[in-house]
Amino acid sequence: MITGQKRSFNFGSNVIAWHSNFKAKSSRHESIAKNHFLNQQIEIVLPREKGIEVAKTLQWEGAFYYEIIANPSLFLQKEFREKYVLKGSVSMLTKNVPIDASNTACLLPTGELILVVNNETYERIGIAGKKYGGFGKNKRRLRQKLRKNQTRNRKLGQRYTIALDLKSTSLTDEEIARITASLNTHFPNVCMLITAINESGKPQTILFDERIVQARQRVESSCQSTTYTDIYVPQVSLLATEGTQSSTNVSDKCEKLNDMRQWLGFVSCRLESLLRQEEPDGYTSTFSGDIVMPSERETIAVLRWRGMLSTNMCTSLLDKMRSYLQEGAIEWASFTSWGFQDAPVSWVPEKTKACDNEHGVMFYGSNYYTFIMLPREEYYSIQSAGPHDTTA
Repeated sequence: MITGQKRSFNFGSNVIAWHSNFKAKSSRHESIAKNHFLNQQIEIVLPREKGIEVAKTLQWEGAFYYEIIANPSLFLQKEFREKYVLKGSVSMLTKNVPIDASNTACLLPTGELILVVNNETYERIGIAGKKYGGFGKNKRRLRQKLRKNQTRNRKLGQRYTIALDLKSTSLTDEEIARITASLNTHFPNVCMLITAINESGKPQTILFDERIVQARQRVESSCQSTTYTDIYVPQVSLLATEGTQSSTNVSDKCEKLNDMRQWLGFVSCRLESLLRQEEPDGYTSTFSGDIVMPSERETIAVLRWRGMLSTNMCTSLLDKMRSYLQEGAIEWASFTSWGFQDAPVSWVPEKTKACDNEHGVMFYGSNYYTFIMLPREEYYSIQSAGPHDTTA
């Protein structure tokens, strides 16, 4: 029985690997998926003909989101807040707004509206916040690195983060009116990506006030399905645990898991020549893509969704994959979700601590996770986190 013990696979300083069982009390799959709020791409890999049949069903799964131009004060409007924020959940992230150069914002499903503003806006806006960038234990080293990356005329500490809990019962009408007026005056209108979930966990249509929203477009997050034939696929069954964990060679598992991670990278980048283990053109590339893990020629189905994707969509797809594995409809599966690199936060394990978990976008903005799912509810998770991410 797998107990959910953490494995130090040491792929790199920003990669965390975990081997567990979905039914184990110490399993981290829920905290990984449910607390990764801002997802921009999902990819599922399914093997063999069985996987292709399952893909034909899953490809009809989809959602939608909105792209609008408005002021963040929109979320403080009484009707919007009561109908969408308090009764369900809303996720939002500003689009085409560099976090290190412009005022930006995001809204988490927990109801926290997070603003990241420059020093001038912070002084004018009149809402309490704190300096952006919780550097954690490596504070001194990371600050020194940030100074080197900054331009001469940009000083450390110029940016501030403000967190507003829109679900707080202590938020009075007078306070909302003051914050709304301040945002309308000192925070510019921005392009935002928004998705809403109702109380039943389903995607919800949003009716925007045309007096507040300058432009609105509904975007469908439809699935892109791709099939690869006659490619080399790692024997994922070799990752399955037989017997007890004490008999498992951790270094061997590490090597195989690293190969699997690299192979999934080939799939995500659509590198068909490497998937077929063809020798690359030495003039354009010296990367061979060789993996040690035994492989065999097979067929795979790859499903991809892109856009502003909710955590509900991620957890729903994960649950479906688990069901297919339990039924024997597929032999294994991989599930990967990528977050937005240029976002104020990535994983947020505790409410009211969102702004403490700034994930280090100025150093390494990557934030994604992968589940390699096996029979009997066994799985491996791989997280790519920022240098001072909180991923509990």
